[in-house]
Amino acid sequence: MSIVKEAKTREEGLAKGYLENKKVILKPVPRGGKMITDPNHKGYFMWEGASKQYCLTVSKENNQLISPFKDEEEQRFFSELLDIDLNVHKKEDNFWHSFYVKVSKDARLMNDGIVFDLSDPMDNLRVRVLKQQEKEIAHSWDQRFERMTYKFVLLDEDFEDESSAKEMNILEEVFTFWGSIKNSPKKMKEFLGVYWMAKKSTKNVPQDATKDFLTREISKAIEEDKTTVFKVINDSDIDLKYLIFRGIQLGAINRTGVNTYSLVGDDTTYSLPGFIDYLRFLKNNTDPMYQKLEAQINSKK
Repeated sequence: MSIVKEAKTREEGLAKGYLENKKVILKPVPRGGKMITDPNHKGYFMWEGASKQYCLTVSKENNQLISPFKDEEEQRFFSELLDIDLNVHKKEDNFWHSFYVKVSKDARLMNDGIVFDLSDPMDNLRVRVLKQQEKEIAHSWDQRFERMTYKFVLLDEDFEDESSAKEMNILEEVFTFWGSIKNSPKKMKEFLGVYWMAKKSTKNVPQDATKDFLTREISKAIEEDKTTVFKVINDSDIDLKYLIFRGIQLGAINRTGVNTYSLVGDDTTYSLPGFIDYLRFLKNNTDPMYQKLEAQINSKK
């Protein structure tokens, strides 16, 4: 009596979530190195024609290949669809011992990235292998610089559309904010001071800063670093940071270097986050020290 195995189809794979009707893109993360720091240098991100080969990773605990499948049923689906034994523990003729994803530096990679179709079973396997490369492949655009070891980032195909929409939202909010302060030198000074604090810059806003100077510096910040500008204007601690800036300008708060703060008359020093936590604690507990500081700063205009 013969056993006829049920044919597996892509439609079944899509229905069960093993395959997906979408594409992902592998893009490079150029960042140079110790010897090559010029972005225009041919070797800034790998040499032309150089390649990386990625295969299944191995568990540190038992030195066994880590399966790319969530369970045995998913493994059986791919095995039957591709007519390949995909058992990672197979002793002989193990498919995974010779399967790898090769990524070569060429014009296509640098300009467009490599596209993988998750509805295609082989492309799906390739992406599963790439997702295991936690040391070298980031899984989101914002994450790509979090580790020095990241060489690539894996993105959904519609990332660029979403990124453009996000960029437009940031620009809209930044310019709306700019419109709300551009006629107030006081507000412009406060924002620029807090922006430079966020950048850990040694720059100080001059007491007699002109409107032209402030406009020029803030415009430069928006043009070159709108992401930090956006973070500053949406900071939940912005009011406390404005208070710290005014306190520094009026001599009620000491700032040493780029990130050391203290109250005048108090030898205890803090980093900016620590100083904010300290002031918040005083404020929330209606401490007379905070009330005195706030009154002192707000009375000197």
